[in-house]
Amino acid sequence: MSQMQMWETYRSLTRDASLKKRSLKNDTFRRVISYAKPLRSDIIFLILVVIVDALLVVAQPLLFKRIIDQGISAGNRNVVIFTAILVAVLALISAGLTIV
Repeated sequence: MSQMQMWETYRSLTRDASLKKRSLKNDTFRRVISYAKPLRSDIIFLILVVIVDALLVVAQPLLFKRIIDQGISAGNRNVVIFTAILVAVLALISAGLTIV
C-alpha cells in the first residue's frame, strides 16, 4: 500500500459521521500508558536520541556559517580546518544515531 493510499484511507475514516462527535473515554489514556510502562526506558532512550539528532541537524548549518564567516572570509585556515573536522565528526555521529 502506498503512502497516498494510506492517507486516503485515513481521510475516509474522518468522513464517517458516526465518528465525528465520538470522544475517547477518560481511562483510555491510562490504559495506553499502562501498555507502554514496560517499554519506558526504551521510549525515553528513543526520545533522547531524537533530540540529540535534531540538535546535530541544527548544528551543522551553523558550523558551515562559521566556516564561511570566520574562516574563508577572514582568511583563517585553522578555523576552516577545525570546523570542517567538527562537521565531519557530527555527521558521523548523526549517521550512527540513525542506526539506533
